[in-house]
Amino acid sequence: MLQALQVPQGHRGRAGDAIVSSYLLTGITVAVTGTTLSVPAIDQSVVDEGLVIVYFSNTGTTGPWYSLPFTNGGVTISMVSFGVGAVTLTSTTQQTGLDFRVVVIPGTSVTKLNVTNPNLNFRNFTAVANALHLSK
Repeated sequence: MLQALQVPQGHRGRAGDAIVSSYLLTGITVAVTGTTLSVPAIDQSVVDEGLVIVYFSNTGTTGPWYSLPFTNGGVTISMVSFGVGAVTLTSTTQQTGLDFRVVVIPGTSVTKLNVTNPNLNFRNFTAVANALHLSK
């Protein structure tokens, strides 16, 4: 059974070479059975040709953003799928109080991004935020 959450739309990244949407979703609980987050920027073209990256941090902290999948101390948090309008996450044990950043990059922007930033480490949120001019 998947648990669906309706969350407010995130902030759009600043203007730049790539058309990117970035969502900040706060105070999320990730269930073992799955938690589905609403991400309106994911359309069929993103599903077919784009890129969706998910990072998380503990709610209320200024700590680092970790990319998914993430494993620590026997707990794994993963993005198991994404489809039109949604991302589904799971965890090996229920996790509460997490903030997620979902970055949605359409296929044409992925190509531009690879050309302008050929060595970009997509697992590093700070590097991605700098390359895409996203708020941190």
